[in-house]
Amino acid sequence: MARSSLTGTLIVVLLVPISLVVLYLAFFGGSFPFFSEGVAKETLFIERVPVKVDIVDTEEKRMLGLGGHPSLPANQGMLFVFDTVASHGIWMKGMQFPIDIIWIGEDLHIVDIAQNIQPDSFPKIFYPHANARYVLEVNALFVEARDIQKGDAVTLPSSLAN
Repeated sequence: MARSSLTGTLIVVLLVPISLVVLYLAFFGGSFPFFSEGVAKETLFIERVPVKVDIVDTEEKRMLGLGGHPSLPANQGMLFVFDTVASHGIWMKGMQFPIDIIWIGEDLHIVDIAQNIQPDSFPKIFYPHANARYVLEVNALFVEARDIQKGDAVTLPSSLAN
């Protein structure tokens, strides 16, 4: 009787940590969102509104974007930095929550905004009405709640300032 109780306890003690590791890998792919290696978290400002951002400046990081992330903390976002000014399209591939998309021109003013874009809109690609150098993704309703508008000035994180 004591031997089977010990065996049952040992199985539980081993299975719980293994199960937690498997769940972690399944949800986060081996890295915790927004603390990924090679992604810098800095602050940009839209007028006087601060936004903590992960900067994605390679094609590989831009393709992944926020896809696969279960959520985005309040007042945080992902800043896509492109080498050229163009009509950069954004899709919702792998997204699990709605977002607002803010396109920022080379002159550091907002050139277009798409609000409350839903995950089920994929495979549609959203394009700005004017060319942009940067794209900022934030939680849906961020733009509305902070009265952000086309033409608002953006101050980039110091690491990106020219």
